[in-house]
Amino acid sequence: MFRATLKLPMETNEQPFIPSADFDYIKHFLRILGYQGSLENVSAFFTKTLAQLWHTMFKVFNRCLTSMLISHDQTKINVLQIFHDVINKVHVDYASLLWWVFVHFVQQKKNVIQYPCFTKLIIAYIMEKYESVPKRLNDIK
Repeated sequence: MFRATLKLPMETNEQPFIPSADFDYIKHFLRILGYQGSLENVSAFFTKTLAQLWHTMFKVFNRCLTSMLISHDQTKINVLQIFHDVINKVHVDYASLLWWVFVHFVQQKKNVIQYPCFTKLIIAYIMEKYESVPKRLNDIK
């Protein structure tokens, strides 16, 4: 569903997906971007120590990919992976990264909607794929 709705890349024989970067590689990448803070683990990452351009970009990624409301929430590894992969144009399976977190939140029965910015896209995709779904509440028989 994510792949079709967001028009994410497909894996082909000529261009297979590669695994997403691990945290050690991401630490090196963040240092290249000018990150000045401590990076012992993912939860030690704070956006305020990134250079302004990357700080703003990461905040956009974080807000789109999570339901975080304040900036002091812990960053998840998948957000750092997607940030790294998009910046470097890495051919990874973005749909599986997104789907893994979505399923994880459903299994934990969280009271928040994961990926709130994608909700309209997902609903539009389902409405387009399943024409029997009524478009208006009044259309329900």
